[in-house]
Amino acid sequence: MSDQDGYRPFEGLKKSIKKKKKEAAKKPAPQHAQKIALSAKSELAPVSPSDEELFMQAMSDVKEIKEFRHIAPKKPSLKPVAPDRGEDETITELLKIVRKQSRIRLSDTSEYSEWTFPGARVDLTERLHGGEFSVQAEIDLHGLTEEEAWLEVSGFIENARKAGLRCVKVIHGRGLKSPGKPVLKGALHRWLKGQLSKYVLAYSTARACDGGLGATYVMLKIK
Repeated sequence: MSDQDGYRPFEGLKKSIKKKKKEAAKKPAPQHAQKIALSAKSELAPVSPSDEELFMQAMSDVKEIKEFRHIAPKKPSLKPVAPDRGEDETITELLKIVRKQSRIRLSDTSEYSEWTFPGARVDLTERLHGGEFSVQAEIDLHGLTEEEAWLEVSGFIENARKAGLRCVKVIHGRGLKSPGKPVLKGALHRWLKGQLSKYVLAYSTARACDGGLGATYVMLKIK
């Protein structure tokens, strides 16, 4: 007979095979098969210990010190830092100078110099530097050696005193080109306090308009 007559002898067999395959897929694998699979996995991919397990292993030999159990950590003491008023004032003063709202006081610089003969008025150098005494004569030492300058200064001071002058000016420069300290400026001040002190009552750095740090006012003693 053919399929055309409606006879299908294998149709039921096909359905039966499909049903058995589905049931077999749903059933769990036998225990021995599961053990084989687990052992195969453990051999192929060993399981790494967790972070917690590693920490516990590392801390296994650590012992507690009972003496330190009740010691509380000290809290850091925080003290407020007072602002540096001096630095603030310095910056403010520099800004005023840059903005031409204030002038540099030569008496505040390291190059400023003054001296008063022992027993003379304490405020004499301040008045001298402030321009209270008119300059009556001056001498310029630029280009001279120390020996030449000594001859010029000593003669100038002696002649000025003989002439009855009270305030004179000596121009010596700042000595910025000197390899060390200013030569003529330092030498002049030594002479005024030493060999020429019998003629000198006081001296101070000149004002900016009179040569500033490159000149010195000299107050002479009265005969």
